[in-house]
Amino acid sequence: GYAIIKSFLSKGEILDINRAVDNLQAKAFIPYTNTALGYGNLFGNESFRKIYENNIISSFCKDLLTENFTFNHLIVHNKPAWVGIGHEWHQESINIRSFAPGLEWNNSWKDFIQIFIPLDNHSLENGCLKIIPGSHKLGLLEHEDIVAGHFGHKRRIKGPELERALESSYILNCELEPGDLLVFNHLIAHGSSNNNSS
Repeated sequence: GYAIIKSFLSKGEILDINRAVDNLQAKAFIPYTNTALGYGNLFGNESFRKIYENNIISSFCKDLLTENFTFNHLIVHNKPAWVGIGHEWHQESINIRSFAPGLEWNNSWKDFIQIFIPLDNHSLENGCLKIIPGSHKLGLLEHEDIVAGHFGHKRRIKGPELERALESSYILNCELEPGDLLVFNHLIAHGSSNNNSS
């Protein structure tokens, strides 16, 4: 389902990555602001090589996926103070046709994993990632199409499906420190709330 490794990257490595982010050109903005939301696919960007060439990540991916694994994409998502937008409850597999055209979730979900590394402290106050452990065992949950907070098309898990997932589980608030590592299955239900903090 998921694994958390504390202090995966050092404080120095996180400082270097945050400096690199400060020099990126934004590709998307928080609506009605000049504040960056995202920076596009950063895989291949030299400043992030320490992540995608990390020996521990490589070994983990080879053991779990295949010797010839590859990174599909590497993104930095900004959730800034006061206006940072949360994410609806979803499963990555619902979007497989977007990030891996030609594949279907039911025979490809085992071929993907999600790797999440916070660059800042993640707490309940600032909208940390939340997961429902064990929800991957339910398969693809029923989703509905929505217009998300940044006016883009998204899919979210329907309320009754979330209630069904919680019948035998709970919501885990992934309160993490910069450099921690969270790896999770593409069928795990996850989401986050807004950052309304300072």
